[in-house]
Amino acid sequence: MLIADLFKKMAEQDKVLHIQYSAGIMLASYVLLPMTCAILFTFIVGLLKECWDHYYGTGFCFYDMLANLIGILGSVFLLSSILFIV
Repeated sequence: MLIADLFKKMAEQDKVLHIQYSAGIMLASYVLLPMTCAILFTFIVGLLKECWDHYYGTGFCFYDMLANLIGILGSVFLLSSILFIV
């Protein structure tokens, strides 16, 4: 798959929602957990959602997991830049 195709896939509404929700869960969990635990917690939430989809929804989607990782990484970079400045 070409990079342009991957960007197009990540621009789909469902993938954007995965990015946004993962970023939100990551930022919210960081308030209560250390960074490593917040990352792991957010990843597990996304993985469980995809497992649910595998059995009861449209099926497990690796692109959804990639979108989850993008949301997590975006939050980590945001938190790292904020904490570095302070």
